[in-house]
Amino acid sequence: MEFNLGDKPDLETIKDNIEYAKEELKQGYEAIKKPDSYSPHSDQRMMSLGSGKGVLSIIISVFFLIWFFGSLVLLIVESKKDQNMTLILFGQYFFVFGLVIFIAGIKNITNKKIKISQRLGAILASLVCLLIGGCVGGVGILKKNGQFDSFMENFKNMISGGNPNFNFGKLVAVSFISVFILVGIFVMVKTPLRLRRLKKVATVIVQAKIVDYVRSDSSSRRGGYTMSKYPIWGYTYEGVEYRTAAMFPMESFDKSMIGAKEGIVYVDPENPAESLPASEYTGPTINKYEMMVGGIFVGIATFMLICILSVM
Repeated sequence: MEFNLGDKPDLETIKDNIEYAKEELKQGYEAIKKPDSYSPHSDQRMMSLGSGKGVLSIIISVFFLIWFFGSLVLLIVESKKDQNMTLILFGQYFFVFGLVIFIAGIKNITNKKIKISQRLGAILASLVCLLIGGCVGGVGILKKNGQFDSFMENFKNMISGGNPNFNFGKLVAVSFISVFILVGIFVMVKTPLRLRRLKKVATVIVQAKIVDYVRSDSSSRRGGYTMSKYPIWGYTYEGVEYRTAAMFPMESFDKSMIGAKEGIVYVDPENPAESLPASEYTGPTINKYEMMVGGIFVGIATFMLICILSVM
């Protein structure tokens, strides 16, 4: 669905936007009113509040809140007095959050109700947070103890092998830009690789029904915007309910399909949360939007890399 900003949108588009906004507000209100209503395990969590496990969770949560706000106050105070201490406090935020995410990711690494991409993504995100926290906090500690310059000199000698002509700044710049190139390549290939993997392992056909949808708005070259709708399919496998969102938009989607449109999904019997709608099992393997975004990342980063290599 597309229209230009200079044109008058049709009545159906206006109604659709209003209904979508109402649904979002309704879901937000229900989430605030019943924060556990989305989870199938909310009853077990409520029953566990009286157990030792529930009490331990409350104690950990209280300590976490004390640490979070206490560190925040210290960060604000020290930012005006000691920049090195600010780096240490800022780094420990990333480190602690990374540690929490890592523990949760390891805990759920074998949970088949969670998609493999989400499990591995959580662990990867935690490692990035740990790395950032360790680097930022480490710099703060070294600077506070007056050892930063000597550490960097030793590190440079270790990397260069004692070569006095080695350009350490060039290495850092190239490494930093290379990360953007890798991110762009990942964005471009993640959907084709996921589709290829699912087509091999998703071998069980299960009846499904559209239960919801997500909407994505993007600007068009003509000055308007394009609204894409991705249906969410619900299915039951071995008595457990699952949901899977389409990776490609459905051009003919209409809200009347929710709860009425039936179809099939291909399910991975080893990981039932991993599934593929029939239209994507036989449809295209390339997401043009992801290819465009990834290509922009790779193109800009490659241009910057060429400039740096030619100057430095």
